[in-house]
Amino acid sequence: MRMLLGAKWLLVGNIFYAASQWLILMILAKLGDVEMVGHYTLALSMLAPLFMFSNLQLRAIQATDAKGEFAFSDFLFLRFLGGMFSMVACVAVGEWAGVDNKEVLYVIALSKGFESFSDIVHGALNVQDRTLEIARSLIFKGLISISSVWVVLAQGFGLFAAVAFMTIGWLGVLIFQDFRVIGFGLLKIRVISLEKLKKILMLSFPLAISVSLVSLQASIPRYFLNINEGVAAVGIYSALAYVIIIGSIFVNAIGQYISPRLAQYWVAADAQRFNALVFAGLSIAAGAGVLGVVASAIFGEWFLNVFYGPEYATQSQMMVLLMIGGGFLYMASILGYVLTATRALRQQVPIFVLVNIVTVIASMALIPRWGGFGASYVLIVSALTQLILMLYVYKKVMLRLA
Repeated sequence: MRMLLGAKWLLVGNIFYAASQWLILMILAKLGDVEMVGHYTLALSMLAPLFMFSNLQLRAIQATDAKGEFAFSDFLFLRFLGGMFSMVACVAVGEWAGVDNKEVLYVIALSKGFESFSDIVHGALNVQDRTLEIARSLIFKGLISISSVWVVLAQGFGLFAAVAFMTIGWLGVLIFQDFRVIGFGLLKIRVISLEKLKKILMLSFPLAISVSLVSLQASIPRYFLNINEGVAAVGIYSALAYVIIIGSIFVNAIGQYISPRLAQYWVAADAQRFNALVFAGLSIAAGAGVLGVVASAIFGEWFLNVFYGPEYATQSQMMVLLMIGGGFLYMASILGYVLTATRALRQQVPIFVLVNIVTVIASMALIPRWGGFGASYVLIVSALTQLILMLYVYKKVMLRLA
């Protein structure tokens, strides 16, 4: 309970933002169609691995910088370079893959670029324990997202106009909330230490590979669905799977809250407090997973019918399967924060390489035969594999404190 109270503003902000992103899918389903949902979510699934890699998980490095080795300007400079890389890579992928609605892909990429700068500011605020300001930023961004998509689609315009207005709003939040709060003075060009940048890259690069592989792991079933069933199937699967993301935001808020404390206990070699905090985090994650499965089994059909429509309500059993996989993912996510706090970054790369291999094999075997249900089984297999491998690495890492 103390952990939940301490992370309350992170929870409020992250849950509100996650709910706003879910509401976007609901608005697209109600005012648009299944194909519109599919195009939007497919664009997100293509961009996520790119930005996860280029962001280098600098926020996690900030939060666990218990010794204060690095300056905000170091992280900001690397985030700028990463953003430029992602935008170029996005255009290259869009042209090479022959993506439909490329203009939607590109404008969403721009919004993700603005979001990445907000994220690095939030990392600095998290270290300063100014979590209320983080919550405000996320709430503003969520409100702008909902209102932009709703108003634009209600006026009869398409998906491109909706995400374009949303992107402009995110730029406003970045400038007038995030940059203002952290202080425009910190944004001035400063002398950059190449030695420090190299050290951050050495720490973050393995983690960047890991999280981009995590993102790819979630996107692989969507790619196979698009190839075998079409963009409409991607829309239905993604709409149902987003409920998992809402739970993930809750779990990630817990992970973000405990990360600095885990790092402090690790540096102090305080095994008792470290393990107690890990157990508390895993317990909350497991509880969220069980609650999701039970709720989807009882209320799933009603929920999908009310918020998405009859076309989605017929897939309520798929939602239960997805939430089972979600429970495994929640616990694996907490272990990811734990391993990052111990600086066990390189050990995570082979985990996610193996998990992605399993995901591809499972997708090839299950999705062509069972479509969306096959994709749901793929998620369960993939998430359980990830959890088992991370538990194994965690036990090995803990031998250092023994």
